[in-house]
Amino acid sequence: MHSIDILNIGYGSAAILQSTDFCAIIDCKAPDAGTDQVDLQMHIHRNPVDLLILTHQHRDHWNGVSGLLDNDIAFEHCWVTPYLPQQGELHFNADDQTAYEALLERLSQQGTQIETVSRDRLPLQRETITLTVLKPPNDIMGMQERQVHDGCIVIRCDPPCGTVLFGSDATNAAWRRIADWNAALLRAHY
Repeated sequence: MHSIDILNIGYGSAAILQSTDFCAIIDCKAPDAGTDQVDLQMHIHRNPVDLLILTHQHRDHWNGVSGLLDNDIAFEHCWVTPYLPQQGELHFNADDQTAYEALLERLSQQGTQIETVSRDRLPLQRETITLTVLKPPNDIMGMQERQVHDGCIVIRCDPPCGTVLFGSDATNAAWRRIADWNAALLRAHY
């Protein structure tokens, strides 16, 4: 069994990649009030979840994780961006950054292994799914002009059904910096 579920839970989304021996969640936003409430847990077929990927620090990409933790969903690994937003940068929100750091601390205290990933990370291979980090670049913090969306994690997923690119909120400038590769491409932008 292989599935890719991209859940519409209001502004922001969550993607769940699953096979018989692997489950990854890319971003995890809490459902918005007044929208169709999607029960994230009913889409998760493994506990603990093998991998949680938080593409960047904006609240609408991670604020659903606490609800899963409160309902005894555990995570073995969590990938985060090396990008550290700075006061004064476009889209910086100090409250979001503080809450994000608290969430990472909670995950760590519950045994989740937190790993900062960039383009130099070796692909993760499970059964017939391969996850490759295409960005951010290794030197994201040394770049002169940057913003939080330049530091988004972009994932290439190669399941048996084809190739899917999960781009989160990556900027057009960030897309241009992704390494060239030849593949049929479905860009899942959420």
